[in-house]
Parts: sequence; C-alpha cells; structure tokens
Amino acid sequence: MTARFETLVIAPHADDEVLGCSSVLTRDAFVLYVGIDDMHVVDRDTRLREVAAVSEYFGFSWSAASFCVNRYYTEHFAIIQEIERVIEHTRPTRVFIPSPSYNQDHRTVSQACHVALRQHDRNHFVPRVFGYEAPDSYVGYGGDGLLSAVNYFIPVDIERKLRGYRLHASQVRAHRSEHILRGMAAHRGAQSMLPGAEGFHVVRWVEQPAAGEVRVVGR
Repeated sequence: MTARFETLVIAPHADDEVLGCSSVLTRDAFVLYVGIDDMHVVDRDTRLREVAAVSEYFGFSWSAASFCVNRYYTEHFAIIQEIERVIEHTRPTRVFIPSPSYNQDHRTVSQACHVALRQHDRNHFVPRVFGYEAPDSYVGYGGDGLLSAVNYFIPVDIERKLRGYRLHASQVRAHRSEHILRGMAAHRGAQSMLPGAEGFHVVRWVEQPAAGEVRVVGR
C-alpha cells in the first residue's frame, strides 16, 4: 500500500538529515538513508539504534538501504532506482536532497536524485525540490567548484537540532561541531531576518492550482 508523506528527505548517510534539514523533520516526513556505516569503529547495529532514537525524537518515518558507504559511485544506477522506488512509495509534495560537495557519496546521491526526480509520465512528479546544506558544502566548495546558491530559508530551533544531532553520538565530529552548526543557523538567520534558519537551494518549484481552481490557458 502506498504511503503518503508531505516531505521526503534523501540522506546519503545517517546524520545528514539532522545536519541539513532538521527544520522539516516532523511526523509528515520520511527519510531515506542511502547507506548505514558498518565500520570497524562503529558497527551497523549501533548506527541503526542511533537512527531509531533520532526518528523517535523528531517523529519521522524512515527506511535504510544497504549501499556501501564511501563506494556509492560504484552503484549509481541502483541508487537511482532505490530513490525512484521510495518516491513512488511516499508520493511527497516536496523533497530535500543533498547539495553537491567534496564528499563523494554526497555528490553521487545528489546526481542520482536529479535523475530520479526528472519529469516522466510514469513517475510521481514532485513539484518542490530543494538542495540542503551540510557543513562541508557550507564551509567548502560544491561539487561543481562553486558554493551552492542559498535562496530559500526555513526557521530552525537550533537547540532541537543539536539535541537530535547528539543522538547520532558516534558521528559527532569537530569538522561538524555544535559550534559550526550554531554558526550556520545564525548566519542563515541573519540573511532571512530570523533568529535562526536553515538554508536551501530551490531546485524546482511548481505552483499547484488550489482545490477546485480551474486554469484556462489560451482559448
């Protein structure tokens, strides 16, 4: 049976959903994790327990694919197919995808999302698509050598975001520290006249007719 969610978030790794778009993580959201680490330091079961804790905290639903972290480029077509499958299952009205960055997995997933979200009469068409920031795309360069153009802002409760981030305990790092996340929220908030915000790039925005509205084009 097809489930319907307002929001779909595509997360290359478990923690990207919190780092990039905690502001949209609600009960109307579904998160697809493209891969879950199974490293010698932290095993997959530990990571899955962290994901479960994060999803319970924010209230979103989720699924986890089993693609090999740091090797996504070897399974590009299969990742496209998985994203298409989840889009069809969730049938969202908006999707949040990773922005390109120097992270090879983020770059692969971003490219796969653009293919999976193409307009096609056999696929569910998502009218609103946004690229979200991660600390690496914020402080470094995007995959095309340019910083992502942020032109859409959503208010963020930074304390809620940080509490969620701490639940990904094995993934807390200095290069994506709480200090950096606070700085990002303050910067995007200053740009949008908000106490704090997350910044996004509009990939696609299609205005939908209101219920009962008839649009006549030509004669």
